[in-house]
Amino acid sequence: MDRRRQISTILLTAIISVIAVIFVLKLVPFKMGSQVLVDYEEYENLQNMRYRFDKVLGLERTIKEEFYKDTSEIDFDTGMIRGLFDSLGDKYSVYFNKEEFAQFKMELSGNFSGVGINIEPMTDGEIKVLSIIEGTPAAASGIIAGDRIYSVNDIPIREDESHNAAVGRIKGPEGTEVILGIRRYNLETEKDEELSFTIKRARIPLPLIESKMLDDDIGYLKILGFDEGVHQKFVEVKNTLEASGMKALVLDLRGNPGGSLNEVIKIADEILGKQIIVSTEGPSFPKRTYDSDDKKQLNIPFVVLMDSYSASASEILVGAIQDGEAAPVFGSHSFGKGLVQDVISLGDGSGFKLTTNYYLTPNGRLITPEEPLLPDVTEEEILEKGYESTFDDFGRFIEDGVLDYAVDHLKKELN
Repeated sequence: MDRRRQISTILLTAIISVIAVIFVLKLVPFKMGSQVLVDYEEYENLQNMRYRFDKVLGLERTIKEEFYKDTSEIDFDTGMIRGLFDSLGDKYSVYFNKEEFAQFKMELSGNFSGVGINIEPMTDGEIKVLSIIEGTPAAASGIIAGDRIYSVNDIPIREDESHNAAVGRIKGPEGTEVILGIRRYNLETEKDEELSFTIKRARIPLPLIESKMLDDDIGYLKILGFDEGVHQKFVEVKNTLEASGMKALVLDLRGNPGGSLNEVIKIADEILGKQIIVSTEGPSFPKRTYDSDDKKQLNIPFVVLMDSYSASASEILVGAIQDGEAAPVFGSHSFGKGLVQDVISLGDGSGFKLTTNYYLTPNGRLITPEEPLLPDVTEEEILEKGYESTFDDFGRFIEDGVLDYAVDHLKKELN
C-alpha cells in the first residue's frame, strides 16, 4: 500500500511538473543553450510575423543596395510607420516623429514658430494662403491672401505630400529662415506670376478670442480656436462684456478650425440651458453623451456666425445651438468634420493622432463634407438684403455684411 502511494505521489508530481513547464513556456520562453523553447501557438505567431515583415525588409534591403542615390540618411522606420497611417485614407490620422510631435503639442497650447499665415490645402498639392496674421513676419513680407505656395526652400510641394508634412516644412525654429515659392494671379496679364519670399520665422502667439462692444450694447465675441485654455478666456471675456453693459451677443465661429472636445463642451455649458451638447461613438468606444446644465446659461439674445472653415469643435457648438433652438445661425455651410481624434504620446517622444470616434448632434445628425451644417440665413440671402462683404489684400474685412446683418437682427430683438 505504501508502495502504491509512493508511485501515485511520483506520478502526480510528474503530471504537475509537466503542467507547470507547459504553463511557464506559454508565459516565458525557456532557453536551452543556444536555443529558446516556446509553445507551438507562440511559434506560429512568430512565423506569421516573420512572413509578414520579410517582404518589407527585403524591399528595404533592395532599395538600399540598388537605389541610384545615397540612402544612408533616410529614416526607413519612420517612413514605414507613416505608411500605416497613410493607408487609412484619413487625412486627420497622422504620425509625428519626435520633433514634429513637440511642435504639434506646442501648437495645441496656442503657440508655435512659423511665418504667420492661415492656410488650406489645394487639390493640386499647393497651399492657399487664406489670411495673414497681423504683426507676424508674413505680414511684413508682402505675401497676400489668395497666394498659392508651391515650394518650400526651393523644394516643390508634391501632389502626394500630406498637408501636415508640407506645413511642417514651412514651420521651424524661431530665428531661422524659410523660402516660400508663391504663385500669384496677375489681373492685368491674366496669368500666374512666380514670386519668392525669404521670411525669418518667429514665435506666433495665437490669440484665442477677439472681442469688443458694438453699437446699442451689443457684444462681439470671436473664438479663433478651441485650444487649451480657451474656456477660461471665454469666461473672462464674457464677464468683461457683461460688465460693459452687453444686452445681446454676436458669437463668431467663422474660420475656427476646431480643437479640444473638452474645451468646447465647457464653453457650450456656459451658453446653453439643460440639454445634450453632443454624443460621441466609435467601433471600440461605447456611446457617450455630454450634457449641459442650467446653472450658467447665456440669458440674453445672441446669434452665431459660421462659414465653410468652421470645423470640428466649432460644428459641435453650432450643432448644439441649432438643435437646442438657442439662437439663429448666419453665414455659409460648415466644413463637415464630424470626427474626433485621440492624441497619443509614445515612449520615444514621438506620437500620433488617430480618428477613433464620430460625433452626433443632439438630434442625431452626423456631420460630413457631403452633409455639413447649414445656416438659418445664408450669405447669399444676406447679400440679397443689401449687406455686402468686401476684403483687403490680407483677407481682412473692409465691410462685413454678415456681421452687419447679425447686428441689425439683434437690434430688432432688443426693441
